[in-house]
Amino acid sequence: MASKEKQGRKSIKNRFKMDKKQAELFLYGKLRYKARAVGYCDLHKCYLDSANLSEKRCHLKKCKHFCEVK
Repeated sequence: MASKEKQGRKSIKNRFKMDKKQAELFLYGKLRYKARAVGYCDLHKCYLDSANLSEKRCHLKKCKHFCEVK
């Protein structure tokens, strides 16, 4: 009985497959697509998206390590 229930259940791991060639390292070690990146931090060597920019306030601090991605 239990084996049939396990076969019908889908794995969570397969739900979020990413193309590793297009994925880049974002802040806090997250893997996301580079197309979502708004900027790049030279100090931490990672990409930032819009949520990270609002959290870190790079524009308000005028951070010298922040570079915009085009």
